[in-house]
Amino acid sequence: MDMCLVRLKPLLLSCTATLALAAFPLPATAQMGAVDERGTPVAFEADRLTHDEEMNILTASGNVEIAQGGRILRADTVQYNRLTDTATATGNVVISEANGNVYFADRASLNREMTEGLVQNLRIEMADGSRLWSENATREGESTTILDSARYTACAPCKNNPDSTPPWQLKAKEVTVDTEEQMITYRHARLEVAGMPVIYTPYFSHPDGSVERKSGFITPDIGWTSELGGVFESRYYYNIADNTDMTFGLMATTQEGPVLKTNFRHRFEQARLEIDTSLTHSGRIDSSSGQDVAIKEDWRGHLFADLEWDINREWRAGIDINLTSDEQYLNQYDITGRDILENEIFVERFSGRDYAGLRLLAFQDLRTGTVSNTDQPDILPMGEFSFYGDPNALLGGRWSWNGSMLNLFRDTNGQDVMRLSSTADWERRLIIPFGVVTTTNLSLRGDLYKTSDRTVAALDPTQSNSETDYRLIPTAHFMAEYPLVKRYDSASLKLTPMAGVTLRTDIDNDNSIPNEDSSDVQLDALNLFESDRFPGIDRVEDRTHVTYGLRTGLYADNGNHADVLIGQSFRMHDDDNPFPTGSGLENQESDIVGQITAGTRGAVDLDLNYRFQLDGRQFSSNRHEAELDITYGPIRFNPQYLYARGIAGTDYTESREQISAIASLQLTDQWGVSAYGKYDLGEEPGLLLSGVGVDYTHQCYTFSAAAVRNLTDRSSGNSETSILFRVGLKNLGEVENSDFALFDYE
Repeated sequence: MDMCLVRLKPLLLSCTATLALAAFPLPATAQMGAVDERGTPVAFEADRLTHDEEMNILTASGNVEIAQGGRILRADTVQYNRLTDTATATGNVVISEANGNVYFADRASLNREMTEGLVQNLRIEMADGSRLWSENATREGESTTILDSARYTACAPCKNNPDSTPPWQLKAKEVTVDTEEQMITYRHARLEVAGMPVIYTPYFSHPDGSVERKSGFITPDIGWTSELGGVFESRYYYNIADNTDMTFGLMATTQEGPVLKTNFRHRFEQARLEIDTSLTHSGRIDSSSGQDVAIKEDWRGHLFADLEWDINREWRAGIDINLTSDEQYLNQYDITGRDILENEIFVERFSGRDYAGLRLLAFQDLRTGTVSNTDQPDILPMGEFSFYGDPNALLGGRWSWNGSMLNLFRDTNGQDVMRLSSTADWERRLIIPFGVVTTTNLSLRGDLYKTSDRTVAALDPTQSNSETDYRLIPTAHFMAEYPLVKRYDSASLKLTPMAGVTLRTDIDNDNSIPNEDSSDVQLDALNLFESDRFPGIDRVEDRTHVTYGLRTGLYADNGNHADVLIGQSFRMHDDDNPFPTGSGLENQESDIVGQITAGTRGAVDLDLNYRFQLDGRQFSSNRHEAELDITYGPIRFNPQYLYARGIAGTDYTESREQISAIASLQLTDQWGVSAYGKYDLGEEPGLLLSGVGVDYTHQCYTFSAAAVRNLTDRSSGNSETSILFRVGLKNLGEVENSDFALFDYE
């Protein structure tokens, strides 16, 4: 027996003999940087190397390390038998893959560049931290490993006791790990929680954790609602392609029929498409003459589709479709809490500061009770454009030109309106030498209306059924501010008196021009200094009014601050007031409105936002809105209060008063609890909504539970009690921390 014995540490060259290690096989002369018969570079090192030419066996021992094709093999001893083309590694065998997976074993017999072979007492630590164990494993090809009597968990080992039973694990008779497909497949598997078997399945598969998007089942939702009974929703995510996926599932309930749900998404090179649908056969509760009426079972469902197309850098188009079978469906099955569904086809153009858009709009009103579904007209079409000049380009100011067209269509003898409007204006901002900041805005607006099937004609036969009218509205609006600043050691005090005056001709806000967009008027600190406090175009704040107010604030260098704004408006003419009662502008002197904001940063983070509206004559309360957000370590508390007097001609003719709050407490790094409530303090006081939730977040699993009580009219689809549970296991199906995401409390 001829032997070549080399004692180098580390060994970076080979004997002049046939050398093949760990199934490489190596050429007759191999050293670091050599290549095998397939052209794959090979590198190795060891404490000693021997070659038995008679048995054709090469042995490397002592801190053996072999690298080839992105894999690294480490072991105490490696023997290569050229006759069988097999490399056997023993003692502390470790194989590292290029994808980050690491294989540990007592013994491994491998060939074909470690792509095939047998492994004893295998443990796999995957790149995402999950682990696999097996008594025996077979390596088949580049990407497939088959494990016998295996177990899997995504839980990291306990630092104090790494051999302890993990919080959960999957045990199976056979497990296949496919790194190319990035899937782990089980046959005859059972899920164990805290060492106790809870679920058995003959077949199961899930992503291996190396990708964010992979086909598989999503964590199911389990719960109970008073409207639906027991609820179980299971969904499957299908990763069709890198730019396409689909989710489909089934919601099963004990009191109503099952609901089939689908969601499809596709990303084009310059566009995106999403389609969301559901279908069921069930009954519902409707309202008739103020009474709840049961409607027999029928086909019900929804269709949401959204397509956006970025045609080029300037043009964009899209379609947004939102349809449902009835008013109660979306709320009853917790799909969305929207009151009105909007359907739209649009095209837009953006060019520098300029914009143009054209839209077709149709609405589905889901509000029940006194609101009629015919209130929402279709808009066929609506167009708008705006052009802005360069700053300081015209007499030291900027010019602009804005316009719109609108065609409101009602298909059941309702009022139809066509409107054209265009405004040209010029604005200049100037700082007078002694510090006064002035803003001058001059504008001229023209409106043209054509109305048919007029509402006033249906009520008064003496009125014409159709009407055409136009108006020209010249406006001059002036604003002046005088900011005064006082600097202290660690804070600044700012005091800014403000005043404005608007000059406009007398506009006849009579019924020859319909009011479609200017009914909901509300004076507040945000629109106090606007030239026109109507929210739309149909009504105009005419003649002359002045506005005055004061803003003051204290701003500390450490981020603490307090800011106060208070002001009032005054009409120069007491007659022909266009504003409705309750708006805050119905009298010659408007209501006093203001806003107080404050914030602190430190051990306690506090943010306060308080808006108020006081009667301009009696100083009585007309509106109060207060919101406080407090964060103190693990505690967060967010109360809100609202009082608002009713406004004639709107959906809120009666005064409203309510208080709501949400609170959350992070008990530990893993445990969190939260609670929510809304209470009506008005003429019919009582609890409107309440709920509690709990979340547990572990590095390998999550748990969430929530219960909510909604006390709205049943015919709206909102009145119910719901209880929902979610458990997420890492890689098998996870959910984010719910923090009341399990139900809609708005």
